[in-house]
Amino acid sequence: MRYIHGTALCSQKDKAIKRTMKSNCEFILFLDFDGVLHPLEYERQEVFSKSEYLKQFLECYQNMAVVVSSGWRRWYSLEQIKQMVPAWLAKRIKGVLPVIDEHPRRLDVPEELWCYPKQAEGYLWSLDQGLEECFENGRWVALDKNMSAYEENAIGMHVVFPNERKGLQEQDMRVLEEKVRHLMSQESTVS
Repeated sequence: MRYIHGTALCSQKDKAIKRTMKSNCEFILFLDFDGVLHPLEYERQEVFSKSEYLKQFLECYQNMAVVVSSGWRRWYSLEQIKQMVPAWLAKRIKGVLPVIDEHPRRLDVPEELWCYPKQAEGYLWSLDQGLEECFENGRWVALDKNMSAYEENAIGMHVVFPNERKGLQEQDMRVLEEKVRHLMSQESTVS
């Protein structure tokens, strides 16, 4: 993906990569809000002020499922969240991460993920959706502010941490793009 004056342009290679995505196994984006779609400390008018970067990215990845990992999921229902976010984003949101301590299948989470709450909750969400194979095969990325919520290996391969004081920037989207391309290229070499 190239950016010209802040606008993402999907290259032919991006389109070819999209065609390699298996229809039965979605690629998942776990999305935090505070510190990502707007600065961590924000004024009311700044809410979702950085979402345009994400919009441009998702236009190139129409099959990517967006799952809310933000703390907002603890205070608002999925429907309430969809009413608060920009309309284009509401259409892309497939769900919210469950809260691990309250989930009836929490004991199904692999032991090595228990210290990494958002990664464990991502696993639970994929389990609930019948997509655990997708999760286990690395078909996920995350935009988040909380490094301690993911294991070290996942941080290197799957997670982008924007500067929480600024929220998403163009360079964050480039890093996310690189991670997605790498993960998809691994799949296409295996297929």
